[in-house]
Amino acid sequence: MTFRKVTLEGINKYLKSSKGFEKSLEKVTVLTIGDGHCLSELKVDEDHVNPFGTLHGGMTSTLVDSLSTYGLMSHPKIGSIVTVSLDLNIRFLKAAKIGDTIIIDSKTTKAGKTIAFCNVDISNKSSKEIVAQASHIKFIMRPDN
Repeated sequence: MTFRKVTLEGINKYLKSSKGFEKSLEKVTVLTIGDGHCLSELKVDEDHVNPFGTLHGGMTSTLVDSLSTYGLMSHPKIGSIVTVSLDLNIRFLKAAKIGDTIIIDSKTTKAGKTIAFCNVDISNKSSKEIVAQASHIKFIMRPDN
């Protein structure tokens, strides 16, 4: 996936039409994106849950990985430069159930020459309770690295 410039319309179109693994994100709506920040929402449904009817940890990991990456791509120092994950750390704090709408708030806290740091909060839209908190460290694959 290569974006020259990440736009709200472009990222939402991409999510709705993705094939392969990223198809799991087709029901995500990006609300705002820019300057290293990506704010999104998802209504949890049967496609996103474990056998207990709560948001699957793998889906949570995918949301953190992908949406923090899209936010990072909107950072003025990054753009279409390829990045790869070095570390993904998630703290699961409360279950989200089928029918809950969750907010995924990803912020790039630092984008250096070779490493970027992102933080993600996932919260229940109606109760405002934190569902998960995560940190994501990415290697920036600049041509001169």
